[in-house]
Amino acid sequence: MKISIFSDCHLGYKYDEERGEDSFNVLQEIIDNSLNSDLIIIAGDLFDARIPRQEIIAKAARILSKVQEVPNKAKLIDIRNKEKHEVNPLSLRGVPIIAING
Repeated sequence: MKISIFSDCHLGYKYDEERGEDSFNVLQEIIDNSLNSDLIIIAGDLFDARIPRQEIIAKAARILSKVQEVPNKAKLIDIRNKEKHEVNPLSLRGVPIIAING
């Protein structure tokens, strides 16, 4: 299993200034390099502000949604009797992301 883990993106830091796009560019590079992972963990401080602006959340969502384009590798198996169950394919699409706030 391959796990990508990173933290401290601080999206939105100096947003309206000259280097305001740097954190978004770095996140894009991290996600591009993590597309072949089985799991992505964001270990904190995705946003710089406690309550980020809507445009910052939207930019982050566009970047993070790229993981949904990855072909599905997941399977749902009932451990008790090892039967495969039908599940909505959208719920298992892409690479799962776990994000820790703060």
